[in-house]
Amino acid sequence: MAKQVGILPLEGRIENLTFYRTANGYSVQKVKGVSKETVATSPAFQRTRENMAEFARAVSASKLLRMALSDAISGSKDSRMNNRLNTVMLKAVKLDQVSDRGFRNVLDGELQILEGFDFNKAAPFEQTFDGGIRSSFNRVTGVCTLEVDSFQVEKKLKKPDGATHFRFLMAAAAINFETGVKESVSAASEYIAYALSGVVDPLNISVSLSENSEHPVMLAVTIEFVQEINGKMYSIKNGSHNACILHRVDTNV
Repeated sequence: MAKQVGILPLEGRIENLTFYRTANGYSVQKVKGVSKETVATSPAFQRTRENMAEFARAVSASKLLRMALSDAISGSKDSRMNNRLNTVMLKAVKLDQVSDRGFRNVLDGELQILEGFDFNKAAPFEQTFDGGIRSSFNRVTGVCTLEVDSFQVEKKLKKPDGATHFRFLMAAAAINFETGVKESVSAASEYIAYALSGVVDPLNISVSLSENSEHPVMLAVTIEFVQEINGKMYSIKNGSHNACILHRVDTNV
């Protein structure tokens, strides 16, 4: 045990050190932590192990979803998106009313609560675009469709400074959360110039997944803003103004 001999008396804990006063002055003692082996084997940590297993399952599912929809998400997310998605995915796991504690999972949970998740909290989708939009998925044919109603740009679309063009993009994925196998597709509209877009005609974007998939299907929709310079399109502030939402979750239940 170390004994404090300096001029600054301390009481309390700093990281893994505890400072306290004794009859002989102030002393410091290192706090003993719980070993990894104890957490892994002790009956006292059974609940901890169960929580850790379910959290790991949620994090793994979140990573798989992000990878499957990366075409839509990669340039349209905030810095804490991973943590926010992990939190919602863990809620989905805990809604599993079939499996034993510690074995709850996303397939037996409630993936539907992910629908409406904004990947970029700095640009919520419904605050960026206030027009009519619908997505659909036909499990028999595998066809995923995005329909955007005709809209007046100045009234319905929030334009970031510097943007000269925008477009809609849809990414769809059938995800096997047990094996980690995924099927991903994406498509986008043409870039639409603000200068020529007082009123935008209806848009229709379609992609196709495998027919009769048995796995959950996710559809993400992104509004991407760019600036055209000398015929090339450049992202606006690394996509910080792009809006991306998990627009549809079809669990095949």
